[in-house]
Amino acid sequence: MKAINKICRSKKTTTEQKIVTLHEEHTFDERTIDRLLNPEYSFEKPGFQSWRLSNNSANIRRMKQRLKTLVKAETEETTTIKIGDVEVCDNLEDNQVQIYFPGKPDEAVRTFLKSHGFRWARSLGAWQRHRSSYALQLAKEAAEKY
Repeated sequence: MKAINKICRSKKTTTEQKIVTLHEEHTFDERTIDRLLNPEYSFEKPGFQSWRLSNNSANIRRMKQRLKTLVKAETEETTTIKIGDVEVCDNLEDNQVQIYFPGKPDEAVRTFLKSHGFRWARSLGAWQRHRSSYALQLAKEAAEKY
């Protein structure tokens, strides 16, 4: 994008030279070349606008961070921790933190779970919430309260 901006904003080359360069070196079609050389609004410069370049930088950073997260998740495994009679499962496949109680927890524990985003999954017989380190910490705390 920076190289194309350099071509489009050059004062030393003619419009015809710019068109030939953009078509041959960068294989742009006529419509794209027209958009690059003749911006839609009068206050815009020819070529790609500055916000597009900064957007690209932000997207690159976001994708690198996402890649790190995915690589880390790939190396982790599903773990189950037993606290007393309660099992706390950090389930990677379902992307959930699940709590398995041996019986129905008392009202205070259920209120604690509900107020912290846990929901009862009748099909699993467990309380669960979207997986995060904070969710795992809350699950351990709820298990200790039981």
